[in-house]
Amino acid sequence: MTSRVIGYLSPMPPVRSGVADYAAAYKAAVEREGEWTLQLMNPDRRPGDSPQDVLAVRRRVLHWKRTGQLEGLRLVHAEVGVKEYDEFWTLFWLRRLAPELPYCITIHDPRYILTPALSPLAFGVRSSSFRRWLRLLDYAGAMRLLVWPVLRGAGTLITLTRAGAQVLAARAARSVVTMPFVSYGYVPVRRRPRPPDSPIVILFLGFWGHQKGVDVLLAAVERAVCRATRPFRLVLVGGAEEGNRNRAYVDEILRAVERSPVRERIDVRGFAPADDLERTFAEADVFAAPSRVTMALSRSSVVARAMASGLPVVGSSLPGMDEDLADMRTGLSVPPGDAAALADALVRLITDDALRLRLSEGAAAHMAGDQGDRAVARAAAGLYQQVARP
Repeated sequence: MTSRVIGYLSPMPPVRSGVADYAAAYKAAVEREGEWTLQLMNPDRRPGDSPQDVLAVRRRVLHWKRTGQLEGLRLVHAEVGVKEYDEFWTLFWLRRLAPELPYCITIHDPRYILTPALSPLAFGVRSSSFRRWLRLLDYAGAMRLLVWPVLRGAGTLITLTRAGAQVLAARAARSVVTMPFVSYGYVPVRRRPRPPDSPIVILFLGFWGHQKGVDVLLAAVERAVCRATRPFRLVLVGGAEEGNRNRAYVDEILRAVERSPVRERIDVRGFAPADDLERTFAEADVFAAPSRVTMALSRSSVVARAMASGLPVVGSSLPGMDEDLADMRTGLSVPPGDAAALADALVRLITDDALRLRLSEGAAAHMAGDQGDRAVARAAAGLYQQVARP
């Protein structure tokens, strides 16, 4: 039987990132529902933020080539976002040192495809302001010398949203495939009306940042308290990113919670281990996704998890997010940054049991069907068959 082994380049849990969570679920879905095996190639991932890391990746690729580890692979598939420096530079060296091996790339952040290439110029400096400055360098030159050859050499470029595909296709001047976003295999929770005196639980889960709109959510909750005819609680899960790059905003939110006139309705839980996520979603009634902007034009892994578990979403009408959040079918859509509109939507779901349960069923059905394991595995198999070497 012909080998159907794919070299897989991606972060994996316990790395705390949306790409790692997605990759673990994607790998499981493809292997469970299809005939391909995704073999993780880079468990010893390099930080990729200095020239020394780039050279270390080159030595690793040379070792694979010399020891024959690339010979049994039909192709390589890489998950690349703004932080996947190791994955980008592995492709960079594979293209030069093993050009006979085809590869495909899932681009998680179509607007920032240069970031993994430019990151080594930071020479190990992890300041977010310095890294933002790097993005202001000559994009045309960087694209021509570093990024464009890697994109051009891919058998297929993949994104997870139609909005992202349009942006990437325009920049790369080639066709781009949109892959269904795997639903993480969650078993939907059968939601039932809570007793009238039992509070409705609104959940926010994820890293906290200005772009995520946690402050907007707090303002909306304070507005909703005056209008909701039944009790409710807000549960905030998550907080600081690895490296504490968002520490100032997290501290600002924590102070705002302590000063809030509805402090008794807010439960701050901090980081939730992977083993607790299903229980956390099961205990909630509504998921809030009040992002101000969506910089990546990718799907939100946490919104996908919430919907797969049967939670209706109250979220911002932003490109990418609106491909899952269908107003009045899987949740309620509101303008980004609008605390008044967000409060209106929350009050509707707090007080209307029938609407909340109908949107719950719609969210779960959407993720189990269009974004389910079988749909993802079928799409992946078709792509791999086109790209793989004989």
